[in-house]
Amino acid sequence: MNLDFSMALRALKNGDRVSRAGWNGKGMWLSVQRPDPGSLMTLPYIYMRTAQGDMVPWLASQTDLLAEDWQIVPQIAAIPGAPDPVRKIVRRVVSAALDEFERERIDPRSANARAALLATAKHQLSARGLPAPGDLSALIAAELGLQEA
Repeated sequence: MNLDFSMALRALKNGDRVSRAGWNGKGMWLSVQRPDPGSLMTLPYIYMRTAQGDMVPWLASQTDLLAEDWQIVPQIAAIPGAPDPVRKIVRRVVSAALDEFERERIDPRSANARAALLATAKHQLSARGLPAPGDLSALIAAELGLQEA
């Protein structure tokens, strides 16, 4: 289903990722980052996952604002077997880690970064009494917008 920008913005504010069918790169999408207590940013902002897998701040062009080819991008919810609390924790862990990775100039696609995300997610789930699903690394990869290797 194609959306106009106002509908895409509403979806972003509701926690969805969006992209344009007209964008040339594969795997590109927008999301909203909401600062947590450890963030340097103090207000929410929109960021983009580029075709190369980088996360960068995003600013709409005139073409983007007037386009009617916006789409909602499936997230972790599309992976079967992950209960809502697990998805929310994984999303929170990845979101917080991406800020840290950006500050430290760490590639979130690297094996070390993904191992750190996996360990942190397991710890956060355990602290809440939730079992880590067997597909936790796939959930993390999906939240990063990557195909699980």
